[in-house]
This record gives sequence, structure tokens and C-alpha cells, in this order.
Amino acid sequence: LWYRVFDVNGYLPRDWLNAPLNYPSNGNDNGTPHGDNFTVPLAMVTFAAMLVAIGVLAQPAVRRWKYEVFYWAHHIGLVFFVMSLWHATGSWPFVLGGLILWMVDGVL
Repeated sequence: LWYRVFDVNGYLPRDWLNAPLNYPSNGNDNGTPHGDNFTVPLAMVTFAAMLVAIGVLAQPAVRRWKYEVFYWAHHIGLVFFVMSLWHATGSWPFVLGGLILWMVDGVL
């Protein structure tokens, strides 16, 4: 039911594989994307690097060995996350549910 609600309201992309690499058409009549908006692939590369770094540093062996690196990597990752939300203002509907659950979990 919720999938259909989000789909009808246009919150879900039609092609899940194309969504992360979606370039704006910038007025191109034939519909082929341009590569002149460098922020989209740059944001994807930054997100992928952050995800890999946090995933590697979250391993139990690394956490025990270098806890300070683990600690600061997660705080820097949080800064990158907030900055990406600020940059991509249309991403709030995708993130809001997770943020609300996180805040409710923190309160409980």
C-alpha cells in the first residue's frame, strides 16, 4: 500500500538503476542526458567512498584497534550526509522516514 502511495505521488523513480546516475536533460530535445552537471557523479562517488570507509571502519577488529579513527570517520560521515541533504533538496522525502525512526529510537 505505501509503495503505491509513494508511486502515485511521484516519489519513486521509474527506473531504479537509472536513478543514482540521473543527469538532467538541460533542455536537450532528443532526451539524451548531458554530462555538464558534474555534481551528480561527484556526489555519487563521494557517497560510495563514504559508505565503503564507514563500512570498513565499523568492523569489530578495526573498532578495537583504532577506535578514534572509527569515531571520527562516523562524525565526518554525518557531516557529509547533512551536506548532501542540503545540496540535494529533493531527497528529503526519501530520508525523512529513516530520520524519524532514528529520533524515536533515541528518545525511547
